[in-house]
Amino acid sequence: MENTDPIERALEKSVINRRHVGFLNLLSIDDQFTVLSRLIVPLKMNANTTRDVVKMLDEVSRRDGVSIDTLLSTPPLADVFAGDAAVRKRRDDFIHTLRRLRYPEFSRIEDAFNIIVNKIKADGGINIKAPRNFEGNKITFSLTAKSPGELAALLGRLRAAVDAGDIGKLFTLLSGVISEERDTAE
Repeated sequence: MENTDPIERALEKSVINRRHVGFLNLLSIDDQFTVLSRLIVPLKMNANTTRDVVKMLDEVSRRDGVSIDTLLSTPPLADVFAGDAAVRKRRDDFIHTLRRLRYPEFSRIEDAFNIIVNKIKADGGINIKAPRNFEGNKITFSLTAKSPGELAALLGRLRAAVDAGDIGKLFTLLSGVISEERDTAE
């Protein structure tokens, strides 16, 4: 007799493992089947990714008062599935989009930070990195130069960014504050 439970069938076929099932069990039966059939199987999600996705989907669903099926069926999440991108790209795009939905304030801070960073490093040779998840108060600056003159030019660009207030804005963003004046790339 063939098993009719989709989760048990996926387990038997080694499409998922017991860890996947443990994370799915945090959801309602309907949501379990939705996540399994629309995300885990087609996007080939490992158990750790499944854990993170289930948590974020559940939180957004509860916050917005909509079902997980509705979240997956409407933009911006539905847009991820509209294209013909490779599985890995769709999975990465889905997770990125879901994270932006789950953490909108963090996304605004990250976007503002990246706009300023891209402006500073536009001519190359400078790399600027925020602490992971913007937790902390240290920004990493790295310079790549082929000569003392090139290094001096890079340092001059950084000095100009300090004088213009751009570096100060980056540190302000680490504290979770977005400037009222809109920063845009030039």
